[in-house]
Amino acid sequence: MTTDTEIDISSMTMRERVAHFRMMTFQWAPYLSPYVYSLVLVERPGIGTMSVDMQGRMYFDPKFVETLTLEQGGYVVLHEAWHLILRHCHRSKDIIGPNPTARQRGRLNVAYDCVIWELMEAVAQHAPKIGNDECVTFHNLKARYPKLVRNLLPGQIYSLMLEQDEEEQKAARPPVPPPPPPVQDEDDDEEFDPDTESDSDDDWESEDEEQDDEGEEDGDDEAEPDLGDAFGEGI
Repeated sequence: MTTDTEIDISSMTMRERVAHFRMMTFQWAPYLSPYVYSLVLVERPGIGTMSVDMQGRMYFDPKFVETLTLEQGGYVVLHEAWHLILRHCHRSKDIIGPNPTARQRGRLNVAYDCVIWELMEAVAQHAPKIGNDECVTFHNLKARYPKLVRNLLPGQIYSLMLEQDEEEQKAARPPVPPPPPPVQDEDDDEEFDPDTESDSDDDWESEDEEQDDEGEEDGDDEAEPDLGDAFGEGI
């Protein structure tokens, strides 16, 4: 198998370069050739990388392809083929649902890339940078998430990342101040004193006696009512 030191790809078109990237993968994983050659090339300027969808289309940014050596290009193409083989696009709905946020998609894609990096660790030295960023590796992801261990499923890695992110966000929030003490009404501080209450039973009884005395004095001048007139005709 020829290498990038024996083939000059600088004068090739972007599609010709990708064709040589495919051939490079045969050196590392010949048993995956059916998947590698089933990928349908779609030029997509501006995405800054290469990617695949669930229909097996492989998108590439010409400017990104132009930066790759033959080995780096082979690594990227094989990486994208693994996404298709492991059905990552299909599994995403089960992990983050049909309408995920950009943050959820980004976290899950990192989890997928970590799984693939472990599968391709033997040729990891050919992994290129994406812009100014290093590619996802187990080691740099573990430095960010210390609880990470090898051979986890993507959903397990995603849950681990999410759990630590939530803990860090919770720790960064300012503490909630305690609620103020309840305001006590001044009237509640006064004790009940039965001797000072005006509505006591003794007051009511004295008022009733005064009303009875007044009624007796006024009754001397009035005739006693006739029961028959008051309650209707007697028998």
